[in-house]
Amino acid sequence: MKSLIIRLILMVFIFGLSNLNAQNKSKIGVLSAFEINDYISSYKYGLSFEKSISNHWAYETGIFAKNYVLPTVNIKEMYANIPIYIKYNTKIVNVGIGLNSYYYLGWNYISTLVEPSSVSLDIFKISFMAKFSKDIELNDKITLEPEIIFDSSNPFGNSSEFGAGLKLKYTL
Repeated sequence: MKSLIIRLILMVFIFGLSNLNAQNKSKIGVLSAFEINDYISSYKYGLSFEKSISNHWAYETGIFAKNYVLPTVNIKEMYANIPIYIKYNTKIVNVGIGLNSYYYLGWNYISTLVEPSSVSLDIFKISFMAKFSKDIELNDKITLEPEIIFDSSNPFGNSSEFGAGLKLKYTL
């Protein structure tokens, strides 16, 4: 399954590269998002970069601080989150697919009432992600982009995540 996803992403990238002579806009943005799975909630915030390669296709990446709240052990875990994906933009909806990486940064107590037991964590993890978004142009330079996010796995590997975010982008 993972090899099929990677092949599809590579095909989309190659198709996008064939349209490099078209529109060539770059956008930087700030994102705030909330995601949840069966029992863990997370929030993330950070910076994004988007590069158009045609009228409809763009690459997007960024760096985000992502925090998971683990209520059963009273700790909050922090991750650096670096997604890279390709987006197909239309006037109705934007669709993005790609890969999401997590780098474990550490943890701290939510409260000191309970000592956490041994927690087994992956230092680095990659997952598949997809998102649906809509560009709302506020003026010729500033765009607001609400988005719905799906991530095939979280750093704990126990379930998929769904969420929503809001991005404010500036056209360079």
